[in-house]
Amino acid sequence: MKRFVAILMLAAASLTSTVLAQSPSPQLNALIDDVDRNFAQMKDFSADFIQYSGVSKTNLNQTRQDVGHLYLAKGHKMRFLYTLPEERQWVSNGKTVYFYDLEERTWSQEPVKESTADMLPLMYLVGQSGLKKNFSFSELTRKPSIEGDRVIRLQLKKKSEDVKEIEIEVDPQRKLIVWMLIVDTNDLRNQFMFSNIRTNSNIQDSFFEFTPPPGTRKVQGVGTK
Repeated sequence: MKRFVAILMLAAASLTSTVLAQSPSPQLNALIDDVDRNFAQMKDFSADFIQYSGVSKTNLNQTRQDVGHLYLAKGHKMRFLYTLPEERQWVSNGKTVYFYDLEERTWSQEPVKESTADMLPLMYLVGQSGLKKNFSFSELTRKPSIEGDRVIRLQLKKKSEDVKEIEIEVDPQRKLIVWMLIVDTNDLRNQFMFSNIRTNSNIQDSFFEFTPPPGTRKVQGVGTK
């Protein structure tokens, strides 16, 4: 599912970010450990989100805005419910990812393993650790969206064919990621801003199953709106 996820605050991304230090400070190391531990112990995560996607840092006419709600659970399970500008869904039961376009009344599917490279990285943090294992990290000077948060750049230790750069904004008090930027290898800038975050809400596995509604048809390939 090539480059489907997008995220928020493209205007904020237009600000120049610089690395504070070449090596992580003890405080930053401790914060990363806390975030990693929090997500490793997490059973599920849900939040409202606004997302923007676009290539340009400054021209907002080149961006797309989407609004919806996100649910994540251990085992690479997810459900994206988009409400604006049109209704559509992404659903993963951990093995298969489904895309459902309510307007077109079509759906498609593909194995999760073929979609993991450009999925929302947050999906792979819930219920497992791995920030330090999979990423090197450094703190940025860019002003966070919420005072007191920390903005951190993550660099994959293993080269990706899809992801060029990732930035996250962390709430140090709750040890939660509240904003995320993904820049893919085509320089598409994808951002999420999360709000009304809830964790460990006992979301049932059945919520992450997809049954095609009556009257819909299956199409080839996963949607990329």
